[in-house]
Amino acid sequence: MQVTKLAVTFQHIVLYTTLMVIGAASAYACGPSYSNDISADSTNVYATTSIVDSGHYVLASVFLDSPSGRYSYVYGGSQYSVATTSTQLSIGTDIGEYTNTGSTYDYYWQRELTPMPVQVTARPTISSNGNTIWYFSGLSPAGYAMSVTLTSSGGASTTWTVTAGADKVSLSTNSGTTTVVTSSGTAFSSSVGDIGVKATVNGVDSASSASMTSRTPSRLVNTGANTSCDATYGYATVISYTVQDNLLNTLPSAVGINEDWTTGVVAD
Repeated sequence: MQVTKLAVTFQHIVLYTTLMVIGAASAYACGPSYSNDISADSTNVYATTSIVDSGHYVLASVFLDSPSGRYSYVYGGSQYSVATTSTQLSIGTDIGEYTNTGSTYDYYWQRELTPMPVQVTARPTISSNGNTIWYFSGLSPAGYAMSVTLTSSGGASTTWTVTAGADKVSLSTNSGTTTVVTSSGTAFSSSVGDIGVKATVNGVDSASSASMTSRTPSRLVNTGANTSCDATYGYATVISYTVQDNLLNTLPSAVGINEDWTTGVVAD
């Protein structure tokens, strides 16, 4: 009987020890979480490296590099439970892939934990001094833009391409920081914004094309007639017209009239 009792007691001890081992394995499975993040806007690229391990000291260091080799490294230092370290780089003309290869360290586990590297593409942006191009057969009436100037954030290495409405416009140059867009004079917009021009730098296209509209005076719309007595001819009739463009919109401001009569006035 005594031997049997001893065997039972030993069995309980073994069972208790097994549970303790299982518990240790579970704690390891719920260990630290860590990650690299990256994002960009039209001006900067932002990178963050973080690690979370509740109740333990941790460290996060971020390393952000650019297509040209510029980089920003920030050593985060030891933090309790949560460590987050961030940095940023201005884009300027440095267009292409930016990479965050930050790393973390967990003092409880006494080892470096390396998150997956992450990337983001910084794209060139286009600024414009307008979006409407007028054509008056070589004339330039006041208040009407005969051209639109596009400027790329990518600088001198930019190439320009017409992505829509190539028959409607001409580019002053296909490369360089700026290009001037003018009407072809032979075809015009059939809808607002149906002309597109993109910028490409280091093989990376702008996020969107610059949209433009090509307009020209297209027709006269009769708005009525007014007849009155005239001392010379008996009656004089003034017929009024509104000038509309190719999209059937009234011209935004007055323009001069260019008439050429080939004969003199003939009385009826």
